[in-house]
Amino acid sequence: MEQELKHKEEEKQEFIQRYTSQADELEKKTKEINKVEKRVLTFRNEMSDLQDEIHREREDLMDRIR
Repeated sequence: MEQELKHKEEEKQEFIQRYTSQADELEKKTKEINKVEKRVLTFRNEMSDLQDEIHREREDLMDRIR
């Protein structure tokens, strides 16, 4: 009986440790995903700005040609 209780307690501790490790891993990966999402948004904004600039330059060149 005592061994069974001891075994159950060990299983419980292993489960808690595994759960904590997975929760820590999830938190780290979530932070990394958030960083990557911010970088992607920054790059998209830069791309949009560059496309706008190219469009304005193209329009300016077309106006000069006409």
